[in-house]
Amino acid sequence: MKHKQISRVLVAALGGGMMLAGPVQATEDGEARIPELAAASYACSGTVFNDVNGNHWACGYIEEFMSLNITGGCQLDDPGTQANEAAFCPDDTVTRAQMAIFMVKGLEEALFDILSGPGSGLDADTLDGRHAADFLGSAIPLVLAGSTQGGVIQTTNNTDYGLVSNGKVGAAAFGDTDGTSSAWVALGGTGVLARGTGIGGRFEDSDASGIALVGVGDVGIEASGDTADVVLKGTANTITGDDGVIRSDPSYSSSDIWMLTNDGFVVVLDKDASGEDADFEIRDKDDNRIFNVDESGAVTYGAPGVAAFPRPAYNSGWVSIAAGSTGVLTLTHNLGGAVDNYVVDLQCKNTNGPHNWGMGLDGDSATGAYDGVGAAYWGLTSTSVKISRGAADSHCATVRLRVWMYN
Repeated sequence: MKHKQISRVLVAALGGGMMLAGPVQATEDGEARIPELAAASYACSGTVFNDVNGNHWACGYIEEFMSLNITGGCQLDDPGTQANEAAFCPDDTVTRAQMAIFMVKGLEEALFDILSGPGSGLDADTLDGRHAADFLGSAIPLVLAGSTQGGVIQTTNNTDYGLVSNGKVGAAAFGDTDGTSSAWVALGGTGVLARGTGIGGRFEDSDASGIALVGVGDVGIEASGDTADVVLKGTANTITGDDGVIRSDPSYSSSDIWMLTNDGFVVVLDKDASGEDADFEIRDKDDNRIFNVDESGAVTYGAPGVAAFPRPAYNSGWVSIAAGSTGVLTLTHNLGGAVDNYVVDLQCKNTNGPHNWGMGLDGDSATGAYDGVGAAYWGLTSTSVKISRGAADSHCATVRLRVWMYN
C-alpha cells in the first residue's frame, strides 16, 4: 500500500487550529498547496529558518508554529557562529510520533488561550503534563467573563468583567504547598479570608516604606509608614489638607501615639443623646484620672486625692542666693510676650521645707540697704527677673521662682 506523506506544513496548519475548506491545489514543483494558507495573515520575517525565506508560501504559518513553541524545527541554530543554522525542513515527512507531539502541544496552546486569553504573552509550556480537568474544579471553578455555575469555565460576550469566578464553596482559594497559609475570596458572607501561621495578610507599597499587616498574633491591624501610619482621608490621594494622621513617632523608643490635624480635634460625647454616662478622660501612669469631661460639658481636674494644676512655663528650680545687696540673683527665662500676662510665684526653703515666711524686704532698694529678712523678686522683663535677699535673713538661703503665662 502506498503511504501518504504528510508535510510539516500541513501539520503546522492543523496545530494552528485552521479549518480546511476547498480543494487542495498542486504547485509547479508538485507540493500540495491549500488556498487558505496562501492567504495567511501571520507575519513572516523569512529569517527564522535558513530554509524558509520570505517568499515561501507558508512562511507566516511556519514562523507562527515556531513562536507557539510547538516545534523548534529540524535543526537548531548554533549561537557560537554568525550564520543561522536553524532549519525547518518543510519538505520532510512527519512520523506518527512527531505528529503526536505536534498535536498535543497545539492543543495545550488552545487550552491556554481559553484560560488566559489569546495573546496574553504567557507560555503554554506551563501546562505541560497537565489536563484540562486540573483547571476545572467542581468546588472552586475559574470562570471567564460571566457564569454562575460551579465547576464551569466558559467565555461569553459579556465584557463587563475581565475575570469572574464562582464556586460552590468560594469564588477562589489560594494556599501554599504545606498548608500553613491560605486565602479565600468570597467565602460565604466574607469578602476575603486570609490565614497564615505568622500574619493573616500583608500589604505594602513598592519599596516597603508603607506596610499594613492584618492578623499579626493577637493584634488585629499593625500599620507603619515613613510619613504616617494611618491617614483618615479628607481629600483624595494626599496626606495633607483636610486629613487626620495617626502615627507612632520612631524617635521614641517606648510606646507613643501622635495625632496630627491641620484644623481641629473634635470629640463628641453621647452623640445619640441616650443619656448614658460618657466621659473623655486622661489618666496618669498610676491610672489616676487627671482630666475629665462628661457628656454635660462639665470639666473636672484631678480625682479624689489627686490635684491637677498646669505646669509653669518657667521653673528656676531651687537655687542658692547670698544675703544683702551683693547677693542679687538674675534669672533668665526668655518667655517673651507681655509681662502683664505673667503669674509669678516665689518660694523660700530651709531645713523645715518650702515656705513663704518673710516674703518681701525691709529697706530701701534704691540705696541697696536690704537690711531686713526674707526675699523678693523685681525687675521682671520678658526675658529675665531679679531676686534679692535681706541682709539679716536666715530663712531664704534657697529660693525657687516659677512663671505661668496666660492671654
